[in-house]
Amino acid sequence: MIERLSPLLPLVALFAVCLVCEAAQPALPTFPMSEIHTGDLSAGWSEAQSGGAVSYRVAAKGGRRSVAVPAWWAEGSLRPPAGTVYVLEIHYKDTAPAPVIVTVASALGRYLGPTEAHRIGGSGDGKWKTAAVPVAADQLIRLPEDRPKTGFGFSADADLPVAWIKVRLAAAGDERRYNAETRAWVAAVQATPGAKVSRQIEPRKFLPGEKLPPVVAFPWAPMAPLRQHVQPTDEQVGAPIKIRMCLNEIEGGSFGVYAGQADLTRVNYTVSPLKGESGTLQADVIRRTAEYALAPLHGRTPEDLRWFPQRLWPAYDVDIPGGYTHWFLFNVRTRRGRTHPGVYKGEVTVTSAQGTASLPVEVEVLPVGLLTMDEAGLYMGSCLKEQPPAHDYDFAVDYNQNGTQVWVAGFQPPMEMVDGKLVIDFTYADEWLGEIRKRGVKRMVWFLGGDPYGFPHTMTIFRDLAKIDTRNGNKPLAVVDWVAKQSLPANRDRPLPADRELFKEWVRLVDEHARQAGWPELILSPFDEPAKWVQGPYRKGTYDTDHGPFIGAGSWIKPYFIDACKAIKEVNPGIPIYASIHHNRDQRLQEGICFLPYVDVFCTNAIHEDPKMGEKVRAAGKEFWQYSGIGVAGAKPDRARFTFGFFFGAFDSRGSLAWAYNWGKGFDLASGSNWMYAWHTPFDTIPAPYFEGMREAWDDRRIVETYRKTFTRNPEALAVLEGIFKEAKDSRDRGGRDTVYDFWAAVDDAAKLDRWRNALLDRLAKRGQP
Repeated sequence: MIERLSPLLPLVALFAVCLVCEAAQPALPTFPMSEIHTGDLSAGWSEAQSGGAVSYRVAAKGGRRSVAVPAWWAEGSLRPPAGTVYVLEIHYKDTAPAPVIVTVASALGRYLGPTEAHRIGGSGDGKWKTAAVPVAADQLIRLPEDRPKTGFGFSADADLPVAWIKVRLAAAGDERRYNAETRAWVAAVQATPGAKVSRQIEPRKFLPGEKLPPVVAFPWAPMAPLRQHVQPTDEQVGAPIKIRMCLNEIEGGSFGVYAGQADLTRVNYTVSPLKGESGTLQADVIRRTAEYALAPLHGRTPEDLRWFPQRLWPAYDVDIPGGYTHWFLFNVRTRRGRTHPGVYKGEVTVTSAQGTASLPVEVEVLPVGLLTMDEAGLYMGSCLKEQPPAHDYDFAVDYNQNGTQVWVAGFQPPMEMVDGKLVIDFTYADEWLGEIRKRGVKRMVWFLGGDPYGFPHTMTIFRDLAKIDTRNGNKPLAVVDWVAKQSLPANRDRPLPADRELFKEWVRLVDEHARQAGWPELILSPFDEPAKWVQGPYRKGTYDTDHGPFIGAGSWIKPYFIDACKAIKEVNPGIPIYASIHHNRDQRLQEGICFLPYVDVFCTNAIHEDPKMGEKVRAAGKEFWQYSGIGVAGAKPDRARFTFGFFFGAFDSRGSLAWAYNWGKGFDLASGSNWMYAWHTPFDTIPAPYFEGMREAWDDRRIVETYRKTFTRNPEALAVLEGIFKEAKDSRDRGGRDTVYDFWAAVDDAAKLDRWRNALLDRLAKRGQP
């Protein structure tokens, strides 16, 4: 058994990379802020100052204060050597009352912008300190507007003196420190609102006090987040953790630790080698520990905040107050050609300063080799607010996410007119897309516009092309002028002729380059949710803008989308077009199905409105997909497992989208609108429990496809599968049918998920399909 430390840089590999980097590059730089040329500073920096022995500049409170510095890696490379992790040691005075946001030039933010690297300080004690901010090579890049340089930025709630920034290579302990500091600043900023939110801890109910050891461990279902108020029953304590899995799969084991007598400190755990008749299980064990943080479980208001196990970090020491429970989860990953079927046993040992406890572990590895997502012909990707660093996809692809979704309002290669011709700079797009393709991302849906509630402002690609169009002496249109012109009754039902012509040139350039550069397969969508054409006229939802008199959704949305599809096909009939379809309720109006002749991938979140939709799409020779929203930050993993697994599988949709992957405010989700189930760090990806459910959903789908392939000529076996699908369709619980704001699916009894899975696995195991 091999225990995995981190997908990006296990410590041994980290030291090896560091030694290579030290030998291959000059000494790493230090950047004294007092010596930075003023031309390399954004607005908001003071002149150089001195205080005692320290020279510094002050970053004014408020917006991001950026500094450009010479890139220290090879001149011909956009990013530093792959696999490297640096640490920025930042010497600053801790003047701010809230953690300071440190950003780095990454070209992963909107329009090649910077992204957050870490948060530092926030005590407001006025002391000089040195913070350590790790940054992976795929989070650093040369500035698009000044290629010899890279850059950093600071956003603080007070004037922030910064003395110097020193670059060094990451070393042992930097990952652990970064993780701990992140959890600490989240806890600090959530302390005030959290004081008003009950953790629902109650006096002991189930276990007689005289029977309690200091450490009480008990198994728990991995698909059910363990809240802090849950107490084990006598029957649960000491019971075994049981895992049943296939070859080429990740499967979770889960348990809780209850502090029944008194506080527990420095609680952690180990998993022993797992042994069976064929020897020690050859598999990876990935240990994780839950972080409890505030999340709005049912809405967006402060009154709806709850403490929830929001993230599953690499295992770390926790303190558990008396009467509280804490959740721990570990995954076992088997490998083709290395892991042997059989039953393996071992134990989990929980340690603390107050005592220990243990739980038996039983892992049954079946002689069933699952098809991969690609082998099964399945696709999964989620919408991005900003692009994750490439190493995030090492994790995501491992978790069955072999695609991604981007928006041209943010992910847009720079474009300009040169001598009357459109020129697009693909340099930075090539770098990111090339890296994620290497990691297994096969397809990418590219939304060229957004929510039609903001029409026409959200027709992004047409709007942005109009801003630069100088062909034939044209005068580029400011956004407010373009919105007004496109909104006119005579114009609103299709792209403006000049914009349409330039759009076709944009599509041609992008299509040709994507094929030559080896990008993931592009699937273009003119804009999101065209079936909202039936929701008007002039419906604007919650969309708001000051960019002119936008008119929102209405009947004009339908012909606009269709004409944009036609323009794409005029360039190249082979370019696949995608549509997210909200409605097909009214068979007379053909609300959503009306777009079927014009698209190649038809994806719906409204299967309950028309259960035959998939059959209609397939009959037309098109791909049928389904999508869902993940819900709010505290969404349960069994909901993800049911939705994207057996429920969508029952309609034989071959692909899915989710709203959304990282659409939120980062690690603190206590305010604002957040749809996230993964957080990237310089070293790893930190999943939400929901991500575990999402992974399990697609494992279930892989089991289904392996079963279909195995029993292609066995009507009796296939009838079992059809029976499961019929039950899955009938097992959708109430709720989640508002296709605009609240779309999800939940199972009425989560126990059915394992029953369906095991019914298929039992037959596969009897066949002994390796």
